[in-house]
Amino acid sequence: MTEVNIESATYSDHTRELEDAFKEAIYVDVDQRALDYEAITREEIAAITNELRQKHANVIAKFAESFVADEAAAGSSKADAELRAAAYVDDYFQSLWDVQIDLNG
Repeated sequence: MTEVNIESATYSDHTRELEDAFKEAIYVDVDQRALDYEAITREEIAAITNELRQKHANVIAKFAESFVADEAAAGSSKADAELRAAAYVDDYFQSLWDVQIDLNG
């Protein structure tokens, strides 16, 4: 697995592994699609993102569970950690599309 820059010092090795697996699985899916990034619409991006969320729901759930556990161990409330985990996943999907469109569009 590739090394990932982690902003939070509370991540465990397990979380890093899950994050790497999550990113790798989704990048592979997106890279295997023959998409016209210059013509892709927001609706198409939303549909593909929803499909990827469903396909990788188990990986996302494991990542979120580990993220929440790490954040709780560092003193965060479970509710706050769950919100940050969900925001992280949302931000990740957005950055994935931004990178793909920049590279291919």
